[in-house]
Amino acid sequence: MRRISFLIFLMVVWLDSYCSIVINEVMYDAVGSDQGKEWIELYNNGQEDVDLQGWLLQAGGSSFTDILSFPSINIRAKSFFLISEQASPLTNYIAELHFENGGSTSDGIRILNPRDQYTDTILYDSPNTNNLVGDNGDYDCLCPAVTPGQSLARISDGVDTDCPEDWLATSQSSPGNSNEIVKIVEMTSCKALISTDNIEVSTIILNLSTFKVDKSDLSIKIIFNNELKYNSPLSEIPPLDSLNICLLIENENYQNGQLSIELVNNTNVDIVDNLWETLICYDIPDLQLSEIMHSPLTGNSEWIEVKLLEDIKDLQVRLSDSAGNYAQAVISGYAGDYLVIAQDKNKLLATFSVSDSSLVMQPTTWPRLNNNGDKINLEIYNTRIDSLIYGPNSTSKGYSLEYHETSQQWSQCTFPTRASPTKENSLPTPNHDIKINNIQVANSLISRKQDKLLRIDFASEDENCFLSLKIFDIRGKEITVIKSDIAGKYGGQLAWNGYLQGKYLASGLYPAVIRLNSENGRLIAEKKTLITINR
Repeated sequence: MRRISFLIFLMVVWLDSYCSIVINEVMYDAVGSDQGKEWIELYNNGQEDVDLQGWLLQAGGSSFTDILSFPSINIRAKSFFLISEQASPLTNYIAELHFENGGSTSDGIRILNPRDQYTDTILYDSPNTNNLVGDNGDYDCLCPAVTPGQSLARISDGVDTDCPEDWLATSQSSPGNSNEIVKIVEMTSCKALISTDNIEVSTIILNLSTFKVDKSDLSIKIIFNNELKYNSPLSEIPPLDSLNICLLIENENYQNGQLSIELVNNTNVDIVDNLWETLICYDIPDLQLSEIMHSPLTGNSEWIEVKLLEDIKDLQVRLSDSAGNYAQAVISGYAGDYLVIAQDKNKLLATFSVSDSSLVMQPTTWPRLNNNGDKINLEIYNTRIDSLIYGPNSTSKGYSLEYHETSQQWSQCTFPTRASPTKENSLPTPNHDIKINNIQVANSLISRKQDKLLRIDFASEDENCFLSLKIFDIRGKEITVIKSDIAGKYGGQLAWNGYLQGKYLASGLYPAVIRLNSENGRLIAEKKTLITINR
C-alpha cells in the first residue's frame, strides 16, 4: 500500500510539472536597437486549453517587475502563443516588452500565475549579482548567453527540467513555430586514451533535431600542443541519430600536453558543446585545490592552498582567474602535503604563525582574487585540472574557503584561527537549521555539467544514527539502497553523484524514500523525494 501511495504521489508531481505553460523561445537582444523587435513565445504543454487571464509577464534586472498583465487569452493544448512588439503573420498578441539584455549582470524573464504561484523562469548572462532566483531555487542556473540577433530557445518544445541544458542560443529563430526544425547537434562521450606511441581519440556526435545533418555540414578538428593533427568533414547524420568517431593520432615522442577536439560548423547548424579539451600525460600528477583566502583582513595576504594526493617533484603549476591573471610556481612535496602559494609569504606567516614556512611559496606575479566573486583555475601544461567558482558572500572577511572531501562541498573555515594554511582543513559546521530527528533535502538535482550532487542533511538526538536512501525507477521498481556512515547526535550529510555499479544513472526522474534510523534499527524519520538527474 505504501508503494502504491508513493506512485500516486509521483504521478501528481509529474503531471503538475509537465502540464503547464512554459516560456519556449525569446528574443531579448535584437541586432541594433531592441525597440519593436523583441518577442516571446509561450507553449501549452498540457492536454487542456488554458486561459491566461490574470497571469503576469515579468522582466528581471535588479528585481522582477511586471511588464504585462494578461487579459482573457486562451492558449490551446500543445500550441504555441507568440507575443511580439510588432504584428507578424504568426503574432497572437502585441505588447511592449522591454526585456533586459544581460551583459555585465544576470537578467531574467518570468511568467507567473498569481492564483497558484506557478512560475516559469529563465535567467541569462552572468554574474548574478542581483541574486535573481530560478524556479529550482538556484542563483546560478543560467541559460547560454546569446549574441545580438540570436534567440534563446528550448532544445525540445515544452521540455522543462529547470536546467540550463534545456536551452540553446540559436541564430535560426522560429517564433510561433516548433524549435525542433533547427538542426542541433551535440558532441559527447569524448575520450583520449594513450596507446603506446598513439593517442586514440573518440567521440559521438548526436543529431538532436528532426532534420538530417548533411555531409560536409560539420567538420572535426583535432589539435595537440597547438599543432593541427586532423581536419576533415563529417559524414551524414540522420535525424535523431548519432555518428561514432574514432581516430589514432601519432605521438612517437611520448609528449605530454593539451589535446582538443573541435566540432566546426560549416553551414547553419547549432552546436551544443563544440569544444572538448584534455591533458595528455603519461604520468598525470594528482593534486587539487584545497583552501583559498580571497578576502583577508586589511593588511594581510591573499593565498591559495593546493593539496598533493601523491608525491610530486619539480612540477610547474599555474593558478589563474577569470580575467586571465595568473601566478606560477614550481612545487615539490609528499602525498598529503598542503602547499600554499601566497601573494605575500611574510604577511601570511605573521598572521598564521603555526603554518609550515617550508610549504609556503611566493610567486613573482599574483592574480588578485576578486572579493565579489571569481573563478580560480589550477592548471598544468596549460590544461585546467581543477577549478573553483566562488560568490561575493562565500565567506566572512578574514575567513578562508575550504574544500571538504567527504561532502565534496566548499564552505567557510570553522577553526578559531579562521583559516588553516599548510594544515588539514576544518570540519564543516553541522546544519543547525534542521530540527532534531529530521531530514532535509538540501539539493535534489544531480548534474555533472553543473557540478551538483544530491545532498541530504539529517539530525538526531541519538548518539549514533545512519541514513538510508532507497531509489526507484519511474515505474516504481527498486534500483538500489545507499547508506550513510554512522554519524553522531548532531547528525550528518549524505552526498551522491549518481554513480552506481560502474556507471552513472541515465538522465531522468527517480523517486526515492529516505529513512533515518538509530544504530539499533529504530526508525527516527522518513521522507519521500524526487531526484532529478541531468547528465
